[in-house]
Amino acid sequence: FSLFGSIWEVAAGGGEARQVTNSPGYHAHPAWSPAGDRIAFIRGSEPGGRIPNVSGRLVVVDAATGSEQELDTRRPVAGTLSWSPDGRRIVCPLQVGGSGALLHEIDAGNGTAEQIQYGGGASGWADVAWSPRRNEIFFAARRGPAPQIWSITPGGPPIAIQMPLTQYRPEDIVMLDRLSATPDGSAVVYSAVVVNGKGDYELYRIPREGGKPVAITNTARDEFSPAVSPDGKRIAHVSNHLGNVDLFTMPVSGGE
Repeated sequence: FSLFGSIWEVAAGGGEARQVTNSPGYHAHPAWSPAGDRIAFIRGSEPGGRIPNVSGRLVVVDAATGSEQELDTRRPVAGTLSWSPDGRRIVCPLQVGGSGALLHEIDAGNGTAEQIQYGGGASGWADVAWSPRRNEIFFAARRGPAPQIWSITPGGPPIAIQMPLTQYRPEDIVMLDRLSATPDGSAVVYSAVVVNGKGDYELYRIPREGGKPVAITNTARDEFSPAVSPDGKRIAHVSNHLGNVDLFTMPVSGGE
């Protein structure tokens, strides 16, 4: 997780956190490699506003030694990161001129970027999650009148089909924040606030085929940044449930 502009790690059961990165810049949006030996993150400027989105450079750090490698993507990263199941690529949105944040596959070794999403009218930020079991990438972004959860097939041209899983309306005034695919690729867990609903961020689950989102949490506070555990049993997330911003884990089906 990101804390005070650096990347930290802590045992899933709780305990004393260990600082992983110490280099200059504000470090955010960490993503573990499938093997657990590397962490990709974004190095940028300190964020402002309620949602701490940090754009900037793509960096990979050795989780054990703290050795960092900055990957030259040529364009700023404008969204979260997710590794391919084989650990060779990283998918992330890059800022493409006036077209917005468009998805690219990045070679995790040399930083070579391959654009897999085209067209204009994209929002300036997108959150991504590469399905561990299926040839599929999920992302949360605005590609029309309202933000949606989408899926797209990796691999780039000649055809890139983007399928919406959600059907939010402009009058819902919805804001999406981070998402995570279940290990079997059958569903996506994400954080969202429907301003014309309860008005606070909750965690939701939606099948990969689309449908009606199912609320996993229902609290008076906010739940952000879900990450499903590799065994599919628990969700790590951030919440202000206790007043401060803390890390929590909970059953994937809901509960305490």
